[in-house]
Amino acid sequence: MREIKFRVPHYRTDTGEFDHFSYWGRGIHGSEFCSPSNTNFTTPKGDEQLTGIKDSEGVEVYEGDWVEFTYWWFDGSERETSLSGEVVYLPELLSFALKGVKNKEWCQHVGGEDTSAFAFWRFEGDDFHVRGNIHQNPELLK
Repeated sequence: MREIKFRVPHYRTDTGEFDHFSYWGRGIHGSEFCSPSNTNFTTPKGDEQLTGIKDSEGVEVYEGDWVEFTYWWFDGSERETSLSGEVVYLPELLSFALKGVKNKEWCQHVGGEDTSAFAFWRFEGDDFHVRGNIHQNPELLK
């Protein structure tokens, strides 16, 4: 059984800017945990779930993280491409996905969309790196 954890982004009510994260969830053995919050903050974007994946440095990957990964093409050329995108959850597929991958060849490979579900392919931790998150690094979305 995997650990169920959520990351909650907090925004200052006076400035509307991101300030910090708190974490809550249920551990592998059923123990609950929660990091304290403060009433001077709001969480308009909701909770972000842990994907269950760790990157090459052992960093846990959550929804809202911006990741860079190496995709190995096994189309006869055995080449690699460095890609990046935002981790999102697709409820219709019950899967986490990468959104916003700006690579025409990748989009064609995954069906013409800029969002690709994790359920359709496999990550190797060595090829996967968290580069930031959309709250602390909003410039990554551009």
